[in-house]
This record gives sequence, C-alpha cells and structure tokens, in this order.
Amino acid sequence: MKKLIYLIVLALILGLVLTGCLLSNISQVPATGQSGVAYLTKGPASLSVISDENTMITKVYNKAGGGSEEVPTSQNAVRAWEPDPYSTTYPVEPAEATDSTWDSGVPWFQANSSADWIWETHIAEGPASYDPADSLYDDNAPRWGRVVLFEATFDIPGNPTSATLHIAADNGYEVWVNNGSHHFSTRVVGGSGWENSALRETSLLTTGWAYDGNFTIPASDLASGPNTLYVLAGNEYCWTDDAPNLVPTVGTWGEPGYHQFNHGAVIFHLDIDYEVVIEEAPGIAIEKSGPATAHEGDIITYTYTVTNAGDVPLSAVAVSDDLAGAAVYVSGDTNLDEFLDLDETWIFTASYEIPEGTGPVENTAEASGTSPHLTIVTAQDNWSVVVLHPDISVTKVADTTQYYIDGSVTYTIVVTNTGDCTLYNISVVDDILGTLDTGLTLAPGASETYYPVTYPAVETVTNIVTATGSDVLGKEVTATATATVIIEHGFTLTWGYWKTHSSYGPAPYDDTWALLLPSGADTDFFYSGMTYYEVLWTSVAGGNAYYQLAHQYIAAELNKLSEAWMRDDVQAAFDEATELLGTYTPAQIESFKKGTPAEKLIFARFNYLAGILDDYNKGLMGTPHAP
Repeated sequence: MKKLIYLIVLALILGLVLTGCLLSNISQVPATGQSGVAYLTKGPASLSVISDENTMITKVYNKAGGGSEEVPTSQNAVRAWEPDPYSTTYPVEPAEATDSTWDSGVPWFQANSSADWIWETHIAEGPASYDPADSLYDDNAPRWGRVVLFEATFDIPGNPTSATLHIAADNGYEVWVNNGSHHFSTRVVGGSGWENSALRETSLLTTGWAYDGNFTIPASDLASGPNTLYVLAGNEYCWTDDAPNLVPTVGTWGEPGYHQFNHGAVIFHLDIDYEVVIEEAPGIAIEKSGPATAHEGDIITYTYTVTNAGDVPLSAVAVSDDLAGAAVYVSGDTNLDEFLDLDETWIFTASYEIPEGTGPVENTAEASGTSPHLTIVTAQDNWSVVVLHPDISVTKVADTTQYYIDGSVTYTIVVTNTGDCTLYNISVVDDILGTLDTGLTLAPGASETYYPVTYPAVETVTNIVTATGSDVLGKEVTATATATVIIEHGFTLTWGYWKTHSSYGPAPYDDTWALLLPSGADTDFFYSGMTYYEVLWTSVAGGNAYYQLAHQYIAAELNKLSEAWMRDDVQAAFDEATELLGTYTPAQIESFKKGTPAEKLIFARFNYLAGILDDYNKGLMGTPHAP
C-alpha cells in the first residue's frame, strides 16, 4: 500500500501554503532543487500577479513637442483615479476609491481582484512637475499623451500549466510575457511601433478606457522560476481634431481644470496555474553490530539497525551482507505500511558460521530503499569479528626418575598459554599433589611454573597434572602431563664387608656372592689374573689405582646384586669402570702413573671412578648404607 495518507496531508499543506501566494506582485517561493536531488510532483497550485504600487515602470515614450522619445527609467507605479463625476480639479485618490469612472466600467475587477489602476503620475499634467532637465519632462502632456512600459516580475515554484490575464486601460495596451512569443493588445492598437506614433484615433480608441475581457497565455510562454509580465499602455492626447469625441465638452483648452483629467491608466490581474514541485532528498542509514569475538564453527548473529536519513518515506527497504547474505526483517514498521518512515527504526538480522582456518572476519552490509520518486538510496556499514583460538599446554618433569625409599622428588611443572587469546580462571591440579593453582590468568605466550615436592611411599609413582582454562567466551581448554618415578630398595655395604663375607669367611657367608656368576667369589676378575676374592684381598699399598677401583667396583656390583638401588649417575660411573677394567691390566695401570700424558689421564680416571663408587658404597649417593 502506498503512502496515500502521507500524500493527502502533504497536498493539503501545500494548498494552504500556496493559497498565500496571491501576492501583490511577486511570489516568494523556495528555490528549485540542486543537481543530484530527486523531485516529486504534487498536484496543481496557483498564484496571482496584480497591478499595484509595487509594479515597476522601466520606460516612458515621451510625446513632448509632438514627437516620441524612449526614456528608460526605474520607478514604482502610482495609483491612478478618474473621479465620477468629473471635477474641475483632481483630488488625491482615496486609499480604497470605488467611485472611479474606470471602476464603473470593469465590474470583474471590482468583484474578483484587489488590483489597482496604476500610471506614471496621479494627474495628466504630472509630467510637467519633473525637473525640466529630466528627459521625462513634458509641460503639455495632456495634449500629446504618454506611453508607459510597466514590468511585474514573479517566480513560479513549479511547472506552469496555464495562465489567464484580465486587463483594462485608458485608452490602449499591448501585453506579453518573457520573450514575447505571444502579444495581446486592444483591438485598435496600430501594430508594431504604435508606441512611437502620434496617439490619434488610428492608434488608440478615443472613447475613454478599453476593456477586452481576458486572454489565455500559453504555458510555453512561462517558465519555472523567474518570469516578467510586460504591459505597454498609452493614452491619446485631447485636441480639437478629435472632436466630437472630446470629453468633457466644457471648458477651454489651457484653462485650469481642463488639463487635469484624461491622463492614462491600466489595471491587470494575471492568474497562473502550475504543478507544485517539491524537493525530495531521500537518504538511508545503517548501523551493523555483532559479537566482538567468536570461535571457528560458531554461528554468529549480526544485527542491522536501519533508519531514514532523508525527508521522504522509503519503500522496498532491504539489507544484504557480503558474507551472511540477505538479512531478515525483525521489527520497526510501527504502522505496518511497509514504508520506512522518518521516525521509524527497522531491525534486521542475519546469521553466519565462522569457517575453520580463518583470522578476523570482516564483512560489509548494505541497506537500500526506494523514494517515492523511485530514487534508490544505499548506505553501508562493516563489522569485524576476532576469531579466537584458545589453547593451553602443561609439562611435568621430576628431578629424578629413581629414588630410594623415604627420599623426596621435586617436580617442575610449567603451564603455558599456547593460544592467541587470554585464558582466565586457569586451574592446575595434580592427582597426587593436589591443587597447585586456581583463578590464574595468562596472556597469549605467557607461562607459570610450579615446583612441588613429594615423598612417594610406593614402589612406582605415576601422577598426572591437569591444566584447565577458559577464554573470554567461556570456551574451555585442557592439557595434561605425566611423570613416573621408580622407588628403589636395599642398602649398600663397603668392600671390607664383602671381603670377609664370602664362602671363604672368616665372617658368616652372604649368599649374595652366589649371584655373582659364574663362580661366585672364584669368578675371574677381568684381566687381573685373579678371582674376585683374590682381588679383594690384594693390598692397595703404594696407591695402585687399578686395585683401588677394583675393590670399589666389586662392592658396588655385589650391592646391586643385593637389590640396593643405584642412582643414574652412579650407574654411569659403574658402566665406565666396567669398560676400563675390561681393557687394562693391573700392570698397565701401574705403569701409567708415570707414563705419557694420555696414560696419566687414564690413571687419574681410575682414581676418579673409585671415588664415586666408594661414596655409593658408603651410602652417600642416594642409597643409604646398611645400619
């Protein structure tokens, strides 16, 4: 349904406004539109242009001396009056004179118009009052007559359709509009140039005023905007050769009173019909909104707020989004007329699924509408959504993977925000150690480190730490890490214990020796040429590095066989000692004491490894010594 009510109200308002355009001379109207602005034609209107004291005189044809001289001028017309009955002297015309001889002959003006009779001066001999140096001066104007050019300018605020001119004069006139395509005149005006002729009967009637009813002026002579009405009016002179038409028949030429009557006058009323043109400036505005952040796979909803930014209602209002497609109307058309009125706000929505592997989602929406004059207006707005990729990691490392019972283990736990957005309310919980943290906030790339200490009481400890956090939208991310620690048992004993507790005595036999293969205490010891038992009983006097290491090595090997835990660094020293003892003889090592630099380094290495294994056997390297 079109905006019928809107148009009817607008037409009524225009009618009231244009009724006031019956101006005395010039209609005041708004300027027409500017380039790029659409227009809407809104029915008929009219205005009137009438003769009054605002009418301008722009030229006088002075007949002084019986000749004719065109005299340009610029002055306002004055109200003219020919009293009825005539008097020997002219009084000043009353403000609203109704007893003029002229008025009695033109009843249409009396009934339908407020136009005035106008002329150059109030009385016939008025031109004699000009300064003699003025080109308008004529001391005998009643004898010679005058021709005056009147101009009335006016604006038509629309497209003219027709015009009707009512006009009367004493004695004759010629009238046209603008460029003079059509001229209208009294029936006895003597054609082109009559204004320069002697004003005799052949040029103008001599029987007072002339009234020819009305004339239709073609719309093509008028223009939208400024126009000018030209009225060329003249009065014949009174002289004896005009008899018997001389009026009045009394009096003597040249005597006071006679000269004063029979000056010229004209009255006109122009009615113009036109179509009103109203300037239309349609416009539309859109504001797009949506979530600031989202995740891949989320379905987000955009909201579009559309308002009328112009001065006319809009139809066919729609919103399209370059990603979400056509938006759906939700609300706002309060009067349900399908027009976006100036005081309405329409709401549209559209949904969009965030694809995987995307960064910020930036898109543009466009609102469009059509004015009553079918002008399409558009407006755009954009919105950007930050796509969040929350992530978290946690690592957990024990300071040892093996420890002796009743010992402690220190873990290093590191929680890191590995996503691209801040994580909130992070909790760090270990299934054995308990809660390490809550309410932690980490920016992207930031981390937090914990050093919890525990005293395991079981043989093998595997515990799990879990880090959990949420991004600004509440999406939760979780990571876990594990660590395993093995508990070792047993005690260590020195080489002196193992020396005396073999099958050879003298102390009670420790059956750990039986685990030494293949022959227990009689097993050959590398390249020494002796058994384990014999090596233990070999003196280390004189600083023999080979036997010093051999004694500690045998004790460490028997401790391991008795299930005493050996720490990783001690195991490494034990393994290196195994390699060296399997490479060199006692004699070689003894000679290295004073050998080459490289040999001396090997000699020193035997002493170094002997020291580590000695500490282990004494209970100083993680596994306690037997009580």
